[in-house]
Amino acid sequence: MVKIESKKHKFRPAARLITSIGEGLIKDVPAAIMELVKNSYDADASFVEIIFTCIDGLNPDEKKLKIIVRDNGHGMSFDTVINKWMVPATGDKLKRKTSIIKKRTMQGRKGIGRYASAILGAELQLTTTDLCGNETIAEINWDEFEQKQYLTDVEIMVYEKKSENIPEVISEILKKKGEKNIEEYIQQIHDENLMENIMSQTSSGTEIQIVGDFSKLSDWTDNRIDSMIKDLRKLLSPLKKNESDFKEKFNIKLKFSDFPSEKYQDFNEEIAPFPLIEMYDYRIYGKIDEKGYAYLHFENNVLDNLFKEEIGKFRIFLENEEKYCGPIELDLRVFDKDPESISNLIQKGIRNSETANYLGKAEVKQLIREMSGVGIYRADFRIRPYGDKGYDWLELDKERVQNPSKRVGNDQIVGFVNIASEEISSLEEKSARDGIKENGYYEGLYRIVKRALYELENRRFIFRKKAGRGRKQIPIHQQLDNLFDFSLLSNKIESKLQTLNIEDKEILEVKKILSKTKEEKSDILEDIQAKIAIYQGQATLGKIIMVLQHEGRRPIGYIKNEIPVLEMWIDKLQKSGCSDEALFEKLVSRLNNAKDQMVIISKLFDKIDPLSVKKRGRKKGFLVKNVLNDVVNLFNSEFKHNNIEIEVCCTEGAKIFGWESDLTVALTNIVENSIYWLTHSDTDNKTIKIDAFIEDNILILDVIDNGPGIKESLIEDNLIFEPDFTLKQDGTGLGLAIAGEATTRSGGELKALHSEGGAYFRFEFKG
Repeated sequence: MVKIESKKHKFRPAARLITSIGEGLIKDVPAAIMELVKNSYDADASFVEIIFTCIDGLNPDEKKLKIIVRDNGHGMSFDTVINKWMVPATGDKLKRKTSIIKKRTMQGRKGIGRYASAILGAELQLTTTDLCGNETIAEINWDEFEQKQYLTDVEIMVYEKKSENIPEVISEILKKKGEKNIEEYIQQIHDENLMENIMSQTSSGTEIQIVGDFSKLSDWTDNRIDSMIKDLRKLLSPLKKNESDFKEKFNIKLKFSDFPSEKYQDFNEEIAPFPLIEMYDYRIYGKIDEKGYAYLHFENNVLDNLFKEEIGKFRIFLENEEKYCGPIELDLRVFDKDPESISNLIQKGIRNSETANYLGKAEVKQLIREMSGVGIYRADFRIRPYGDKGYDWLELDKERVQNPSKRVGNDQIVGFVNIASEEISSLEEKSARDGIKENGYYEGLYRIVKRALYELENRRFIFRKKAGRGRKQIPIHQQLDNLFDFSLLSNKIESKLQTLNIEDKEILEVKKILSKTKEEKSDILEDIQAKIAIYQGQATLGKIIMVLQHEGRRPIGYIKNEIPVLEMWIDKLQKSGCSDEALFEKLVSRLNNAKDQMVIISKLFDKIDPLSVKKRGRKKGFLVKNVLNDVVNLFNSEFKHNNIEIEVCCTEGAKIFGWESDLTVALTNIVENSIYWLTHSDTDNKTIKIDAFIEDNILILDVIDNGPGIKESLIEDNLIFEPDFTLKQDGTGLGLAIAGEATTRSGGELKALHSEGGAYFRFEFKG
């Protein structure tokens, strides 16, 4: 027998693990600078200064890159440097959650940002002064981590200079409390005046010097620097409430000294956030709370007088695996980029907020391009890559291609979305600093922002329709009638021939030819109309596929599972050679059950037959009651699943002369709309009422629900029947348009009536 010996072993991290953190998790060199800037913010600094310069190497002709990052934050003690700063992926910031003095929400929680310096240069010197005035210096050469085998083989020189003059305010705290760890004690203080006093009396701060060889210097092209400056400008939200506030104040200074670039040779500037563009065309802003209730405001700035609307409180409902992600603040500003709109902005006097110069057409377009995108911010710091140029995380361009008159593109929106801390929002940043983990909370954020933007898109669409700026939509049946109407053409030809002194007899012959051509084309018109009706029925059929799946899955699943059991029992009976009454009864029972399930499936397909016709046939009289029953039966499972009460009342013998499939298509779309809005509302005792009756020789069919209803202004403008217009976030804008077209084909009219209690649609068919 083999003897097995077991021993406990430990992981031995390779030395190059440290440099791998920087190289593997930091996207590029500008991203490394961003990480160091965030560390200064976490240290309660009011400013961070970044200096790029060139120094001589060991050889006379050799040049090296030197980057200095310094701040006036609370600094670090010797103990903090050894036990936290030098510990990869330390959980210190994760535990503290907020900064020591100013209680800022921590930006760098993963404990890896400091290793970003490894991709900027091989040599690093850290000099940090804590609140007591003690100075700690650490010197690191990242190349050693590549040369040594294990992490424990790398030795780092760290030394401390004790201060003889402790700031008076700190000295008083130490005497009074006798605390050994001043940082831990100060973290517990919530007196803002005392905190401000501490920061004003101390000379604390941190300076990191990074030196890289010539290859690192050559990385910093003018384009790379331009990119870094844009990133720094976009790092801080321009929506910061009070930049002079003790807690909020944080400035970024950038300096290039003796740098080998004509553009940035001697550059010294405070980096300000991109300015807010106040001359937007449309804006929506406000808050959405942790339960999804929205409190939003809309502004239309296209006309001379700014129009403001307070949108009433409403709830944003989530779907599937989406989850609410805590309170959200947003500000979305949209621009119409057609020539007329750009000219309108110029006429209003849009300026560059930094130079105060008025902008021309090209400059306005450039400014919108530079700022376009929707950024996500946490504690006023942007999370990359959201808001980067061309990064369309909301998939706006994809939807705009499908519906250009309604949707807004990524290059015409400047947006800011502020989210709460990870503890509150559950929106966690990836370790690689390339966005937020794409879980249910992120999907919820996506849905909420899209829903808020949808409120703007709807109002923008309505305004542009009224102002004649959008493309005019003409109903399909009217377009076809106009296409095949030769009367206008006939009149024009007659008028022209008369001016040419053509005899009346010859003019009459021409008109007869046109009249005959019209008659010949009428068959083609009817054929096209029939095909459109079929396609609209199939489009409606596509909308109720979910209903079919819901109702059909159970009986199909039952039959599928029963087949192997039935086969096994039949085989057993055949092999037994004798009569097993109990088994035979089971077999009969299961077969009867399977038969019942097949009947369910058969009826299910009977329900959708009116929508799947391939030939129209001719108009004929049909009973309205039969259509109502078919439509109600189609949605029975949806009514039960969503606790919707359906009430149907129909005058006996009520008939319509037309196509049964048209009324089925129209009613199906209306009822499907009611179900959608009832399930996306907080309405109690959800109800849909269908009432068909005859009044003054007119058959009236009312469909009324007690959902959120339709705004009176939309009803008055008849916009809801326009193709492309929809109040659903993911709607196609075809449902009501198809319903209206189908009703017209059978000689009826579909109207939307205003009701305080919900949506109210009325069909009218003259006898």
